Amino acid sequence: MSNHNQNTQSILAKTLAEENLKVQFDPSAKTAMCDVANRVIILPVWEGLSDSVRDLLIGHEIAHALYTPDIDKGKKSDEISGPWTSAAEDIGGNVHASYVQGIMQLVEDVRIERKVKSKYPGLRRDFSAGYRELFDKNFFGTDGIDINKSSFPDRINLHFKVGVHLAVPFSAEEQEIVDRIEKSNTFDDTIALSGEVFEFIGGKRQHVNQ
Repeated sequence: MSNHNQNTQSILAKTLAEENLKVQFDPSAKTAMCDVANRVIILPVWEGLSDSVRDLLIGHEIAHALYTPDIDKGKKSDEISGPWTSAAEDIGGNVHASYVQGIMQLVEDVRIERKVKSKYPGLRRDFSAGYRELFDKNFFGTDGIDINKSSFPDRINLHFKVGVHLAVPFSAEEQEIVDRIEKSNTFDDTIALSGEVFEFIGGKRQHVNQ
């Protein structure tokens, strides 16, 4: 990727985030990330990255910068690391906290993506086209799998990211939770709904494919 393209993406991210956050380009990164606490966005360096996927990644990460709070403080155990540790420990205890973090991530993704598309309607097309491209490239690992056998968290993630391209099944009870996730508005909602999902699957680990 040329320095010109990196500079353009960095300016776009800072403009959308409405702050002078730091943008890093990491050739080893498998996907984009946002360090909310330190105000850093990390973008992967992928060959053949389309404008739609690029804008999707930037839009998603600046959505975290805009709407996801830093609540890492107050964790109970130094053995647990990563985002939202105290809330994850409250839901799953030390044993399942890291797994709950994965559930919280996919639930939070739904909330922040809806908010950023409302703030910047022009991103709607990029999100749609970008997810379609990633789906076609099997980024979500859906080729050859039986979606009916996928875990509830996995199906939630697929439904909200590529559900228009993939019929994702839910039971009536699951659909009630999915509907509430779709309408979630605050980070407190994210925490509560993540707890609902974890409780629904019996407080046990299931595969979460992000």
